[in-house]
Amino acid sequence: MRRKRREYVIQNDDRWISSIESAINAHLVSWGLEDTDNSSASFEIDGKSCTDVRIEQAYKGNFHLYASIDGRDCKFIIGKNKPEYALIQESGVSNLPESMLRDLVAKYLVK
Repeated sequence: MRRKRREYVIQNDDRWISSIESAINAHLVSWGLEDTDNSSASFEIDGKSCTDVRIEQAYKGNFHLYASIDGRDCKFIIGKNKPEYALIQESGVSNLPESMLRDLVAKYLVK
């Protein structure tokens, strides 16, 4: 059983690295070892205020894009069938540039 888990982790290393990195970053801020929480962003798209923009990884591997747009909470699921999925998994949720978050919100949430 132990060998099977190890093989699974090796095959899915990007997913595990991203999950662990996100957890560590969140704890560093909560423990006061980091000054700012970079887990969410805020910006404006087409005159709409986009706040608390963030991506979280769900337990089944999908990514959830969250944002509050003009005060309305929005969510979009980025599944393995979406072109952005591989890029998010490769770079890690914590390392996504704000420009990519902006593009994702414009594409999937701002209507």
